[in-house]
Amino acid sequence: MMDWKEIYESRKCTADEAVQRIKNGDRVVLAHCVAEPITLVDAMVANAENYKDVTVSQMVTLGKSEYTKPEYKDHFRFEGWFTSASTRNCLAEGYGQFVPVYFHEVPKYIRKGIFPVDVAMIMVSSPDRNGFCSVGVSCDFTMQAIKSAKIVLAEINDQVPVVYGETFVHISQIDAFVETSHPLPELKLPDICDVETAIGKHCASLIEDGSTLQLGIGAIPDAVLSQLKDKNI
Repeated sequence: MMDWKEIYESRKCTADEAVQRIKNGDRVVLAHCVAEPITLVDAMVANAENYKDVTVSQMVTLGKSEYTKPEYKDHFRFEGWFTSASTRNCLAEGYGQFVPVYFHEVPKYIRKGIFPVDVAMIMVSSPDRNGFCSVGVSCDFTMQAIKSAKIVLAEINDQVPVVYGETFVHISQIDAFVETSHPLPELKLPDICDVETAIGKHCASLIEDGSTLQLGIGAIPDAVLSQLKDKNI
């Protein structure tokens, strides 16, 4: 049986070589949000002429989402399980598809084949001494995508933190590795106006010490958080 280091070396390649495994008609599922493998995504877009009718499925993206540009609509079809600023235009113009779904249901739909996965593109930490990588700060549906995918392509990014729990994937489960080193994508803090500050103060006045909060994304949730400094949450 091959040592994991031998497997790693035999499957290590460039991003352009890795995305050659994507075939016409495939569904490519991208790891979620801050775990999006931007080097692999950029390589996929750069090789767009090699693809036809490839579906790109994901939820929140902090990337450029260039595969949603109109000039690529014969090559890529965006299927959004959520919408982001960079993906809304293709939905509004009618050449992308929005699939409303509860976040917690996505792993189940992948597992049952309702959302089939031909290729999973992920970003993981450097392997540990036993050959295990962590999917880091965004495991959610990524782990099920890895288990269900026919092909798994991974960025090995040494800036991905190791997060414990059900977050580990062994080198032998990955078909191609691209070594990278770059910061994880970040969601910039919104500018909070006077109205949003007032809303935040009012909401904070209704929150009791010891409360459990579920917060969304945007200026108002951030405004609420900024007013909780004196609370014991």
